[in-house]
Formats: sequence, structure tokens, C-alpha cells
Amino acid sequence: LVVLIFLPAFTNNGVLLKYKNCGVSMPRGIMHNSEKIFERMKELKDIGIKKALCPNIDTLEIARRSGFETVLDFTANIYNTQSLEYFSSTGANECTLSVEMSKQDILNIKGKEKRGIVAYGKIPLMLTRNCPIKNVKSCKECQKKSHLTDRMGVSFDVLCENGFSEIFNSVPIYLFDKLDEFFNRDLLLDTLKRINHTNDENILNEAINILTRLGNPSLFERNFLFHKYLIDGVTVESKDYEVNPLIRFIDFDNPGKP
Repeated sequence: LVVLIFLPAFTNNGVLLKYKNCGVSMPRGIMHNSEKIFERMKELKDIGIKKALCPNIDTLEIARRSGFETVLDFTANIYNTQSLEYFSSTGANECTLSVEMSKQDILNIKGKEKRGIVAYGKIPLMLTRNCPIKNVKSCKECQKKSHLTDRMGVSFDVLCENGFSEIFNSVPIYLFDKLDEFFNRDLLLDTLKRINHTNDENILNEAINILTRLGNPSLFERNFLFHKYLIDGVTVESKDYEVNPLIRFIDFDNPGKP
């Protein structure tokens, strides 16, 4: 289900080299420091990083000029076939569609350009130069990760990067109970065959069913189970094996291998 992991562009080089096939995600906020980001991207290219996740057209151009394969993030707000074609023509190798699109909007997108959707995760609500956490604690105390709590007791994560603060939604997007409506099952099967070194489609299909059909527990339980299965894999019960096989969805040894 996941064939590429993106780490922040300013992650320590030692960590990036440990996951040598990973990509890097570029900062969404840019203000008077585009040259610094450009130099960092050239450095990353020199150590072997090949793919960049670009949140907007500015970072897309920096990544393109630096020689990266580019994936345009959902924050570029691609909403129709025309915008998908435009960004693809300006250097985006793959695009992520807007999170504001309905299922029918997504299915109506035409063309052969590579595109994807956000199926899980907290969505950024606001990007600001003025950190809202500084009113109550210092950057040293915060460690660039904190949260705001509204009058109803709802918590919103706040992450800081590149001189900007980003406020995230309190509840993550969750589409894994609807994946059958969106994903290419044949492509997913091929990926799982490679990761798990097996051609047993019965076992692999059952693993996909376990991941995508979590029943009707609470949102918290669904998030917990999905994250656990995604990271640890799922054990599929089968009478054809002495030991029930463990099927993994992420190849942590080769996260960038297609």
C-alpha cells in the first residue's frame, strides 16, 4: 500500500542515508529563504535522494531545477483535469488531488497523468508566520511540536518548520473503509507480492481485506488498528501453512523501490 516514504528535507543526513531509497518532503512555507532550500535540495541530490514531495508550485520549481523526480502534494489544490494537466506540464511527475474533492469529483478526473489521494492523516488547517504557542512557552520548551486546545477541549497539533507554524485538524481523514472504490487492486497485489516474496493471491487478498475492512469500532480504534497493521503487517490464518503467514504492507528495507 505504501511504496515510498518521505522524510522532511532538513532531516539529518545520517537518517536519510539509513533510508537511502526514501524521498524528502519540502517545507510548505517559503519566505526570503528559497536559496537556502535550493542549496539543501542540491545537497540531498548529491547524497542520492531522488524524489521530492512538493507542497506548491514554488517548491515544485526548486525541486525540478535540482533534478528531482517530483510528487505534487494535495496542498497545491488540484481539483480538476485542467489543473492536473497544467501541473504535470510544469514538471510534476505525480500529483496528489485536493482533499476537498468528493468521490465523484475524483472519479471524473480524466487523463493518463499519475495521481493519488490522501486516504489517512491529519490535514493542515493554517500556515502562519506567528507561532501561536510562543504566547505560553518558548521554542526550547516546545521542541517544534505542541498543540492548541479550544474552548470545547478539542486539541489541534502545531508543528513548526522553516520559520512557519502549521496547525492541523483534530480528527484525521480516514478513507480506508472506502479504498475499494479508489485503489487499483491489481497494482496493490503486485506490490505485495514483491514485498512479501509470495504469489499466493488468496493470502494477499485476505490481508488487504483485513486492512480495509476494520468493521465499525470507534474512530480511535480504527486509527489504532490501521496504524498497527500498516507498520507491523497482518497475520492471515490459513490451513495451507504450518505457521500463519505475516503479510507486510511497507518494505522498510527498500521504501523507494517500485
